Amino acid sequence: MTAIPQYMIYFLGPFMLAWLIGRKRLNVGYKPFFVGALFFLLSQIAVGIVAGMGAAIALMTSLPLIATITAAVAAGVCEEGCRYIAFKQMAKRQIETNRRTGVMYAIGHSGLESWMVGGLFLIAVLSLSQFPEMMDAETTAAITEMSSIPMGETIYGAFERLIGGLAIHTAFTLVVVMAILRSDRRYLYLAMLWHAVHDIIFMSPQVSGYLASSMTARVSVILAMLVIYCLAIWKLWAAVKE
Repeated sequence: MTAIPQYMIYFLGPFMLAWLIGRKRLNVGYKPFFVGALFFLLSQIAVGIVAGMGAAIALMTSLPLIATITAAVAAGVCEEGCRYIAFKQMAKRQIETNRRTGVMYAIGHSGLESWMVGGLFLIAVLSLSQFPEMMDAETTAAITEMSSIPMGETIYGAFERLIGGLAIHTAFTLVVVMAILRSDRRYLYLAMLWHAVHDIIFMSPQVSGYLASSMTARVSVILAMLVIYCLAIWKLWAAVKE
């Protein structure tokens, strides 16, 4: 029961952000929100295929770095590519491409990511409680360890996913919006590169190990990242004209 607030943040948080930021603050309809969620789902199918191939190659060559780079590049190319296609399709349906619709799209994109993370964790916990005999010892130990995390840390993790994910994807989205408004695909390639580099950094054993070393280390890194991305959003917001 202690995890209920965490799930409420994972599942209801994106809707609250869409209403408070997208609808009330920016006066944008909900269509870009749902389009963002849909195209994120489509991008993950492609990412999963490419990342799976990279993991297989890494296993055969005993070079785990290949899996990290492949997954990061796949995420950058597929997610930003789908973002670009999504805005092109919305334009055909008379949904204007601007920084406001870009933010609402980003809320949907990061929102589905939040739902997936929360949903997978919820499924794992429910599976362990309902079908413990179907779980091997290693899986059971991992789920039990996750379930035993203090409520404060689980709630922080949910907020970190919700707010951090939104900041990251808003920055990427605004770059893609610039690519469309300026008819310059170099901005699209920049978004792909930025996304890939971001993922390579945070998927690296050094950074992921440091984040897992202590709560203080994790909070300090995430706060620094949020400052950087919020500054980027501020600059991009000014650069993307209505």
